[in-house]
Amino acid sequence: MNKAFTLIELIIVTAILSTLLGFAVLSFTPDDDLVKKRNAVDTFVIHYHYAQEFALTENKYTHLVVNPTLKEYRLFSSVVGEERVQEALFIENGRYNRVDLLEVFDEITYTNSEEAELFEITFSPWGTNTSLSNMFIYFDDARLNIEGLSGFVY
Repeated sequence: MNKAFTLIELIIVTAILSTLLGFAVLSFTPDDDLVKKRNAVDTFVIHYHYAQEFALTENKYTHLVVNPTLKEYRLFSSVVGEERVQEALFIENGRYNRVDLLEVFDEITYTNSEEAELFEITFSPWGTNTSLSNMFIYFDDARLNIEGLSGFVY
């Protein structure tokens, strides 16, 4: 007597395996919106540290200004007694005057957001944060905690 699989058995096993493989592929595929949000928060943190380093190297005050209404942020520098100058921010070898977050986030809020329209983080020429209190920035559900004087972000 010959021992072999029938065509129906092979079709059933193939159908089960392809179904399981389909579920596995879907579960391991990253969510594009979540990836965009994480990249945008990471880029903001990189620009935050860039503003701090820029203040140190150029011996100027730097101002990272976040506008939650327009969902964008910009970088400015200044010397005491002079006007602010807008500085460029770099993303993937591109030079930008502002970083637009409108397509990525639904809501951007921060500590005491009801008091002011803009949120400004200022670094002194020594690289320290001029705010002594802790600040929180919320990009939808993601929260950044900025320590007072040290400016440490987590």
